[in-house]
Amino acid sequence: MTYMKSSFYLISALILAGILSQRAAVALPSFSAYEYHQSTVKCEVPQRFMVKQLPYLKDNSRVILEGNIQTQLDPEHYLFADYSGVVEIKISAALWGKTIITPYDTVRIEGEMEKDRHSIMIMADNIDVVKNPA
Repeated sequence: MTYMKSSFYLISALILAGILSQRAAVALPSFSAYEYHQSTVKCEVPQRFMVKQLPYLKDNSRVILEGNIQTQLDPEHYLFADYSGVVEIKISAALWGKTIITPYDTVRIEGEMEKDRHSIMIMADNIDVVKNPA
């Protein structure tokens, strides 16, 4: 009888450990291979990204963002938003020219990402209004 009881407890413990390890594995956050790859590589050639992907890039990476300029913070700083988040963008007065953009216009911004421990800012090199299909 003692042998059967100890076997029962051993098997129960193994089953319980298996169930708990599966539950823990499901609860862990996962990162796609794409995000992991981007966190280890500096983008020299501009690539299109979403705002939520910017924290995974290295400082001085070249990026292309497509979304809306929400508001002006000061003469050269703006809040840019796409469907994934918001980021601060620096656009020099020379880039604007005679272009007038509203928060309803979709724009494509190409620039360099400046990143430190607590903030991310895009230094815009080019800004274009994207033609929305009518």
